Amino acid sequence: MDLDAPTLINLLLQVAGGIGALIAFLFSYRQYKKGQTWRKARVILSLIDSFEQDKRIELACEMIDWDERDLVVNGKRIHFKNDMLLTALRTPKMDTGFSEEETIIRDAFDAFFDFFHKLYSFQEGGLLEFSDFVYFYYWFELICNIGKYKQDERIQQVIDNYIDTYNFIGFKKLIEEYKKRKPCAALRL
Repeated sequence: MDLDAPTLINLLLQVAGGIGALIAFLFSYRQYKKGQTWRKARVILSLIDSFEQDKRIELACEMIDWDERDLVVNGKRIHFKNDMLLTALRTPKMDTGFSEEETIIRDAFDAFFDFFHKLYSFQEGGLLEFSDFVYFYYWFELICNIGKYKQDERIQQVIDNYIDTYNFIGFKKLIEEYKKRKPCAALRL
C-alpha cells in the first residue's frame, strides 16, 4: 500500500493530534485528581478541627483518656473519676434520674459518638475512605479496649451497652472496620 505524500502527512497529523489529545486528557485528569486530593484533605482537616474544637467532644475525650481529672464545664468544676462513667452512661428504660454531672457526661458522649456518625456518613457517601480517618484511630483503640485501659471491665460493658441502646450505628460501623484492620480484643459490640 503506497501512500502519496499528502495522505501520509494527513495521517501523521491525525496520529499526532490523537497523541496530543491523549496527553492533554492525561494531564487534565492528573490535575483533576490533585484537586480532588486537596479538597479531600480540606474536608478531613475541617473534620479534625470540628472534633478538636467541640467542647463536649473535648470533655468526652478527656474522660476516655484520663482515669481521674478535674474538668471544667460551663464554668463548673467537676472532679471526674472513672466510676462516674458507670452511673452516667447507664441505660435505664427512661432517661431520667440523672444528676447534673451525669447529664453533662452523657451529653459529652452523645456528641462524641454523633461526630463519628458524621464521619461514617462521609464514608458511606463515598466522599472519604476509612483510611482517611487515621487521625481518629487513637480514639477507636481506646473505646475498643477501654475496660482494659481503665482496668475495669464494667466500663467496657457500660459503654458497649450505651452504644447499642442509643443506636450509634455510625460509630459501631467504624469500630467494626477498625477491628478488621487492627483487632480490638476487648470489644463486644
